[in-house]
Amino acid sequence: MSTPEGKTKEKIKRFLKLYKIPYWMVVPSAMGNTTGLSDFICILPRGVFLAIEAKAEGKEKTVTANQRKFLDTINTNGGHAIVVSCDNDLIELESWLGENDYI
Repeated sequence: MSTPEGKTKEKIKRFLKLYKIPYWMVVPSAMGNTTGLSDFICILPRGVFLAIEAKAEGKEKTVTANQRKFLDTINTNGGHAIVVSCDNDLIELESWLGENDYI
């Protein structure tokens, strides 16, 4: 049985596969500093960095300070970083990707 956040991650995986967006999932490890890194690290056409932090529906405000810092760093430096917790967030991401000719 999947956790509520796990269900969100499965939706994100299906979405990324649908649009053939390459992605990597960060696995927390004692071997390196992964604190704050988003759950999905993606690369879009033209080398644009996309980070997606997955949260269970209704838990989007539980982003930690380290996660917020990572998301803000990506957005400040020309990438796109978002929190996805529900279908509407994926619809907004799909719209943004289309408006910017990434899909």
